[in-house]
Amino acid sequence: IRSAEFLAAYLASLAGWRRLCLVTLMGIVAALALPPLYLAPSLIIAFTALVWLLAGVKSKKSAFALGWWFGFGYFTISLYWVGFALFVEADKYAWLLPFAALGLPALLAIFTGLATLMAYLIIRRFDLTGLSRVLALAMSWTLFEWLRSFVLTGFPWNLTGYAWGASDALVQFASVVGVHGLGLTGLIIAASPATLA
Repeated sequence: IRSAEFLAAYLASLAGWRRLCLVTLMGIVAALALPPLYLAPSLIIAFTALVWLLAGVKSKKSAFALGWWFGFGYFTISLYWVGFALFVEADKYAWLLPFAALGLPALLAIFTGLATLMAYLIIRRFDLTGLSRVLALAMSWTLFEWLRSFVLTGFPWNLTGYAWGASDALVQFASVVGVHGLGLTGLIIAASPATLA
């Protein structure tokens, strides 16, 4: 527990480019949980760190930026396959690759930025600690994943609930609560180590 407290305090104290680089890396780590790798434990590392990083945020702008950079890393890695279509007729469409590889993740990261902003506002408003912080982040994240599924034409790809698709038992659970319910449950569990500090 003492090492968790040290790590939590260290992450909360990060600012500027160090915070943004680390949170982008955590987004990349979270993307490893998605198909085809299904490294679901990577969500524990990524979302525990995100809770601790969010604890050090001092403004709405920083809260949004934290989520945006997390989402940018997450979507840049997890949507690598979108650019493959542009190589079918590369002489015509390859010039669009930077827009597909970086523009789409930048746009989708707005949703993750709004999720961390909402969590930040809830945590500050009600002075939440412990498991309540985890619940605030998990519920905000799930809300904006749900909104992403239909807002602006909808893009329901790479939801965190997909990370549990390799398990038959968890897929059965999703038949009851849906992919968003599975994602919410998974995020609460994945971020719960943040309660150690």
